[in-house]
Amino acid sequence: MTNNKENIVKPKLCRKNSELDLENTLSVQSPSKRRRRGLLESVFPRFRNLSGASIGSVDEEKREEMMTFEEFLGLGVSRQESRRQSKRKRKMRANVVTEIVETERSYVMNLKEILEGYRQPALSNENFTHAQIDRIFGNLAQLYVVQKDFLAQLESVFVKETPQDSNIGVIFSSHGKLLEKEYVKYCRNYGDAIVELARMDTLEVYSSFWEDCRKSRNLPLLKLADFLLQPVQRICKYPLHFTELLKYTEVYHGDYKTCQSANLIMRDLAQVVNDQRREVRKSELSNINNWNSSGSPSKTLPSVLFSCVVKKGVDSRRMIIIPGKILLCKIPDDAEKNLIFDEQIDANHLTVDFSSDSLTIELHCLFKKYTHDISLTIGDKRTFNLLRDELELELKFANPASLDNCSQVLPMMEKAKPAVRNSMVYFWDGIRKKKNFELYKTL
Repeated sequence: MTNNKENIVKPKLCRKNSELDLENTLSVQSPSKRRRRGLLESVFPRFRNLSGASIGSVDEEKREEMMTFEEFLGLGVSRQESRRQSKRKRKMRANVVTEIVETERSYVMNLKEILEGYRQPALSNENFTHAQIDRIFGNLAQLYVVQKDFLAQLESVFVKETPQDSNIGVIFSSHGKLLEKEYVKYCRNYGDAIVELARMDTLEVYSSFWEDCRKSRNLPLLKLADFLLQPVQRICKYPLHFTELLKYTEVYHGDYKTCQSANLIMRDLAQVVNDQRREVRKSELSNINNWNSSGSPSKTLPSVLFSCVVKKGVDSRRMIIIPGKILLCKIPDDAEKNLIFDEQIDANHLTVDFSSDSLTIELHCLFKKYTHDISLTIGDKRTFNLLRDELELELKFANPASLDNCSQVLPMMEKAKPAVRNSMVYFWDGIRKKKNFELYKTL
């Protein structure tokens, strides 16, 4: 019995590959072990004809085909399944990286179309002022320069043959601060741009101009406000792209850690931009005492188009231009105190005379039999030119017939939709038209 026990060699595990030591296993002399060997070879043919070979002498291909101890016990994922999943992840990562680069190219091209198709023609049109163009486009030109450089660096690390090997995370991480600076500035101005465009759409001369610009560049049937929304949408898509990219990036990939860092940076950037859009900036109008803004069409304070200090006689006044109105406010001696409301002028009943030599502006207010003249002096030539442009623009909106090629004022709102035939409104209207008062009373 002792000799039989000594002849029996226990199977050992190969520590390096966690595989069965075939040399010791297949050389077992016990009858029960031989039966197990036959069963093993019948179920797993890959173990056959390896009885005389050691683990070190098995070539690389056969070693990959050999079953691990975990696979033999039915634990974990098989090597074939693992290779299949890894191949699928590489393919999906290649698709995500390609999508990021291609959409970035399309986005930069759209920014170029906006600048060349809308902004440049507006700069050469006499119906636009520089301040008005700045309110509409903001820092879009600077944003285009930053995005163009960003795209160039992104394409430099993009591997066209094997996109999954591209390390793009470092590009996003290095441009995080610069992108945040430009996008925060753009999103702050975006609200004023939408208000200005909505006001301009009420005049035929501006709406037809934007439409001609769109047709000249063969752009999609969208308004300029829709095109200006693209930067806001783009900055919110970056975190979504990196969420997908991390899902299909292996931990051992060289771009994994940089993608993690870029994902956090893009998420923070999108959050900052979103907070800036929601933030209600403190308007200059909120610091005016004794002024009632109830005449404003919206619940919020109207946007300030222009503001400067002028001289009314010997006293200084703060002149604030808002859509359709001009405010003159007294400036207190203490700079920390609020402005004191002096008077309000309606642009619909106003004519203005400008004197470039003396830097004076004469405001002539006429409403029915009431007349009021105000003489204002501006301190410097630059402020005078900016104020003149803004006042001329407000007079155009107040008197649209004075514009060239302007035949009508477009309605601010669409016509109300007719009542649905099966609705109660239509039912009661039918009763009133038929004058069936008896039925009306019974109902």
